[in-house]
Amino acid sequence: MRSHGIHGYSWLLDGKDYFIKFFNLMEPGKRPNIMVEIRSETLHSNGLIHSTEYILDVLEGLGIELKSVKPSRIDLFMDIRLDERLWLSSLKNYAVTRANLKSTWNYGSKFTGLSIGKGNICARLYDKINEIVLHSNKTWMLSVWGDTSQYLFEGVKIIRVEFQHRREALKALIDCDVFNTFEYLDRIWAYDTQEWLKFQNNPGEHHTKRNNLPWWNIVQNGFKGIQSPTPFIRKRAYRQDKKQLCAQAYGLLTSLHAITLEEQDKNINHGVSFDGIISTFVHESRLLNNKRVSEPEIITQDVSKKRARYHRIK
Repeated sequence: MRSHGIHGYSWLLDGKDYFIKFFNLMEPGKRPNIMVEIRSETLHSNGLIHSTEYILDVLEGLGIELKSVKPSRIDLFMDIRLDERLWLSSLKNYAVTRANLKSTWNYGSKFTGLSIGKGNICARLYDKINEIVLHSNKTWMLSVWGDTSQYLFEGVKIIRVEFQHRREALKALIDCDVFNTFEYLDRIWAYDTQEWLKFQNNPGEHHTKRNNLPWWNIVQNGFKGIQSPTPFIRKRAYRQDKKQLCAQAYGLLTSLHAITLEEQDKNINHGVSFDGIISTFVHESRLLNNKRVSEPEIITQDVSKKRARYHRIK
């Protein structure tokens, strides 16, 4: 539970699987009483339909009457291998779109992505490997791609083509509840890639003299609808969390040991072992009257509280 609300929603439950916002009203109003965001890791590991059904069952199990369930935002995407020689900032000049805004992203002097539009529909094309390394750290995506090492892609970029749709756009394209919407994903993707946005050759020429770039034909025809679950993602995600926590813990423990050695005026070449570092942590914690390292009940409570932070639906 977050310590504060946002955008009129009073209670926010933030977890690895879902981000749930509760509005402080018993009866339906202009805005939904409950907003649920399904995390991408959950969608990939458990599947779209199961992930949706699960959280609805949880809400109904809490005694909530669900009068209607509607999508407020849907993001569709596909990942494509693209020759790195084609991945240039000038790519935006080849975009034929109903949107007016076209922007490029750069990390230093390196071109990393392109965004088109900013309203009810917008598109993003970006270097997914670069985004994982610099921002999201979602290394479990390698499992979705077949657990293939990123270093096999020499001379090739993995480009994510992604379309974001807000409720107003969805209402214009389809008019149905959340489960019926799943049946229309192919139709939405067709509109996105054939009418709303295309990448074509001969910029500036009359549309009759322009044809799709070959890789955009693949994008138009390559959407697979609802993707099958990839359960192995969970194992990789846990491993990534542990790797990050171990690195943080190592940094803190070595700092504590360094301070202790300085306090004791030990020689700079004084030998250090990992067991010694752990012993220093236990000794100093007890010396500072930190009951958490000596009372199992307190340790059990602390661990139980933190398990919720890392819990993932099996």
